[in-house]
Amino acid sequence: PTYDTGRLLVFLTLVVLSIPVGLLLEALLLRFGPKVAAGTHRIRRPRHILALLRDSVVQSAGNWLSGTLFWPIWLRLAGARIGKQTEISTIAGVLPEHLTIGARTFLADGIYLGGPRVGQGLMRVGPVAIGRESFFGNHVVIHPGTKLPDGILLGVCTVADPGQISAQSSWFGHPPFQLPRREIVTTAERLTFQPGP
Repeated sequence: PTYDTGRLLVFLTLVVLSIPVGLLLEALLLRFGPKVAAGTHRIRRPRHILALLRDSVVQSAGNWLSGTLFWPIWLRLAGARIGKQTEISTIAGVLPEHLTIGARTFLADGIYLGGPRVGQGLMRVGPVAIGRESFFGNHVVIHPGTKLPDGILLGVCTVADPGQISAQSSWFGHPPFQLPRREIVTTAERLTFQPGP
């Protein structure tokens, strides 16, 4: 069979460009589209459906971008407030309009990040604010309406309790208990936050 090289190149270009263009459109849709207001709403109503749709768009983008340098940029474009030098792996239950993460924070895999809480026919939505220079292990749970201070460490599968957690502390478990003071090793920032090329 014969083929036209020009048409093949156009086809391949369109296939390759469809992914970044689609991701850009998804972010803009979240940023400028209808938002879910903080508060308590009934499930199976328009606000609940909107929350599910918005979260599914974030999950769709995360399938391509999780763990990459582009993920925080995409989340910013979608309306979240993400500090510089923040690393985010996989997150779930995210409504970008309610998310604030401080600079130099690390979120490992499977973080449930303030998604709506559903129970007894109601959905509760609220802002989530995470301080600077914090570390969250795999599968940490942060409920809507949670504000966390700077410099905290939450261990694997910890459920954050903002009433207990203070700045520069470490927590583990459900319910969380405070870990003993951990050794903090200081090194040159060029080996951690400011690596060279």
